Amino acid sequence: MPIEFETPKPIAQTQFVLKTVAEEMMRSKSRYFDEHEHEIPWDYIEFMHTAMKAMGAGSLAPQEKGNGHEGGEEKKEKRP
Repeated sequence: MPIEFETPKPIAQTQFVLKTVAEEMMRSKSRYFDEHEHEIPWDYIEFMHTAMKAMGAGSLAPQEKGNGHEGGEEKKEKRP
């Protein structure tokens, strides 16, 4: 069986999207944010959030746990 060195299609598509976003959206504003490094690029964040939701990525934030217990677990009884 020969070794394939071709980039898989999903990875090639992701590379294309990332390159396009970098060139078209980030490059034009990079100088501004270099000079104002403590500002938050909300337009970029909102765009990427919308794009990731459209692709079905969901949330990258960790899920909250209630009162230190895991989501579906029941409370264990204490031993006497």
